[in-house]
Amino acid sequence: MSSVDVKDRRGQGGNSDDEPDDLDPVVLRSRQLAIKGNEMAQQGHYTAAIELFTEAVKLDPRDFRFFGNRSYCFDRTQQYERALKDAENAIRLADKWAKGYFRKGRALAGLRMFSEAEEAFSQVLKLDKNCEDAVQELLRVRTSQIKEMGFSKAQSEAAIKQYDDESGFSSPVTQRIHQLNKGKDEKMDFKNPEGLTALWVGNVLPDKVDDKKLFKIFSRYGSVTSVRCLPEKFCAFINYSTKEAAGKAMHHLQAYECGGQKLLIKFPDNPILNGTGNTTIRKSNPHGTIILQKTKTPPTNN
Repeated sequence: MSSVDVKDRRGQGGNSDDEPDDLDPVVLRSRQLAIKGNEMAQQGHYTAAIELFTEAVKLDPRDFRFFGNRSYCFDRTQQYERALKDAENAIRLADKWAKGYFRKGRALAGLRMFSEAEEAFSQVLKLDKNCEDAVQELLRVRTSQIKEMGFSKAQSEAAIKQYDDESGFSSPVTQRIHQLNKGKDEKMDFKNPEGLTALWVGNVLPDKVDDKKLFKIFSRYGSVTSVRCLPEKFCAFINYSTKEAAGKAMHHLQAYECGGQKLLIKFPDNPILNGTGNTTIRKSNPHGTIILQKTKTPPTNN
């Protein structure tokens, strides 16, 4: 299903791939254009193929294959909204055509609408249970849904493998998301039930994000007392002067895109409480960058 198709009329009342002798000349011309479009697409000339399929649609707007093929080309050129529109037109004309739902799923995945894409690929497998392409796409969108919650690809795939049933497509991925996320709720609860002032920030790319950039972003939500990046671990620690500021920053910056990655924010597993351990202070050097210096703060005597 990863390529275009101009001959598939199965399941829609077609009995033969051969064109009848008395075929309307306009319809015949539309199919000839579509065949040329197919050839262009197979050679990777997607823009040219789109133009040919567009002409074919103008001549015969009732042929669902033309919309499906053009949707494929829009997908390959990352024009996902147009790909989705064409896929929906194909489904409207042929609601039992599995490839129409496959095109829809691909377009939705391109738009990062993973839950909707999962439904589309599941429908493909209801119509064509042997479609390996749909199985792979379904795994991909399910993995993407869990990864957006902050889990690694390996964790996501393991979760799906554990909870999917033998059919390969009927187990809802949201159940596993909730199970995985249950243990993280407290550390990712922006209401800050533990009253912490420090934040752990993941998905920090050292070649694109530095202390200064993080300080600027996180200072929008309160007084930042320190920023410490750990490049080798792709993470950082942000310290605020108040617990309210820490919670507010988590609430507004969770999944915030920074340096091409979505930040994952939680409260540290082993926080250092104010006045009971090491603290960090922020200084500026002549080059304008932020330098971190550790100091010892003695515990407060009551």
